[in-house]
Amino acid sequence: MSKKTIDPYRVLIGNKGHMKIDGIEIAELKNLKIKITPEMKEISLLDSVTKGKIMTNVSGKITFEFNKIYSRFKPAVLECYKYLQPFSFTLEATVYTPDKSGEETIYIGNCWLDGDIDIFELNADADFLTEKFDAEFQIESADFTDVIDDKHEWETKSYKTVSNN
Repeated sequence: MSKKTIDPYRVLIGNKGHMKIDGIEIAELKNLKIKITPEMKEISLLDSVTKGKIMTNVSGKITFEFNKIYSRFKPAVLECYKYLQPFSFTLEATVYTPDKSGEETIYIGNCWLDGDIDIFELNADADFLTEKFDAEFQIESADFTDVIDDKHEWETKSYKTVSNN
């Protein structure tokens, strides 16, 4: 049995990525996490002693952080909140291979900021400021637009059933 080695230049690095909000590059990301959480409901299965579960809905959460250069989109956030409107946006984030021969990009079309938002900050003891935000998104508006092809089909039986309708 032969051993396979991994080409280190084809491994995605998680420390280099950019983020766009509404098509405008905001910053080089310091940290990004996009998470989906299913809500499951326990059900009784017919003719079985085993309990089953069904998915009733899914929530999408985003946490992102970058080094502050300027306020960029905060005036728009403030204006929205003055009129009790949520700040909604599209998000595009990309990670790269070290030699930039490959990249993976996710696009999420219906996002909105969630939680507290620091509109202005000053910290005399800091070398530089970072900004961190929480957001939520509509699952149906998320798609991977660039994915490195690994030559495998990743459809499941349930996915094929859903996609054939």
